[in-house]
Parts: sequence; C-alpha cells; structure tokens
Amino acid sequence: MPDRALRKIRKGSVAPARQITGADADLYAGVLHRRAEHDFGVYRRIIRPNMQYGWFVAELAREAEQFYGDLIAGRRPTMALLTTSWVAGKNPDLKTIYASYSDELGMRANRALQRTLSSESFGKIFPLRIGTQG
Repeated sequence: MPDRALRKIRKGSVAPARQITGADADLYAGVLHRRAEHDFGVYRRIIRPNMQYGWFVAELAREAEQFYGDLIAGRRPTMALLTTSWVAGKNPDLKTIYASYSDELGMRANRALQRTLSSESFGKIFPLRIGTQG
C-alpha cells in the first residue's frame, strides 16, 4: 500500500499538501493552549519550551496531574512534586505556600513564579491572570 501511494504522488494524481498559513498555526496554538489547561505535560512544554522532554518527564507530569486530582478531591496526595503555577492557573482561589530552607532560594522561586504567571504563554493557557479582576 505505501508503494502504491508513493506512485500516485509521483504521477501527480494526488493533490499537493496545502501550505500551512499563519491562521492555521494560530488555530493549532489555540488548541494546544486549551489542552495545556488540563494536561500538565503539554503545559510544561509550552511554559518551558527548551526543556528536554522524554518518558521520565511525561511520567512526572502524569504523577503531577494525579497529585492535583487527589489534592482537590480531599484525598491524601501521594506525590509532593507539583508546579505551583499550573495549580494557580487551574484553581486561582486555592491558597498555597512555598517553604524554603533559605531566603535566597525562596525569593528566587517567587520571582520565577511571578514571571511565569505574568507570561504571555501562561495567559493563553489560563486567560484570567492571577491578581486580576474577572
């Protein structure tokens, strides 16, 4: 079957693929942003596009989603690793606290969180920005 399809393409009996336009790219990006609201793995790839992504990170993302579900349902979470910005976007009214062994680490984490919450990518995933009236 693949050889037959290849022969059709060579003969020109198959229409050439349509060129992707800016509108197509915007539509695809919109779909990704809507998916990122519910899929932690997609969220991480949009917020940190240069991060290496493989099976291990995908598994951590799945565990983070499970942790969030347990937390919201009132069950005892089984995992303590979760990105605060994703939780803040999914549930802006949830009160969170960040604890650190040093002031410097806490301030650095807070600045990173503030940059993420005010980023364009975060705003596309979670349209209501943290700290705004809605």
